[in-house]
Amino acid sequence: MSTPSYVTVAGRRTWVRIEGDPANPPLLLLHGIGRSLEDWAPSSRGCEGPTG
Repeated sequence: MSTPSYVTVAGRRTWVRIEGDPANPPLLLLHGIGRSLEDWAPSSRGCEGPTG
């Protein structure tokens, strides 16, 4: 799992985690107010694709 980092989008600093092969289609996971990107950690493990 990658380390979260900040990116600036439309002048606002946003906390993100970017995973996977950039050649594959993106999947954007959003959470609600009062939640954290860490809420997606268990779910995102299944999105890694084949290994090895």
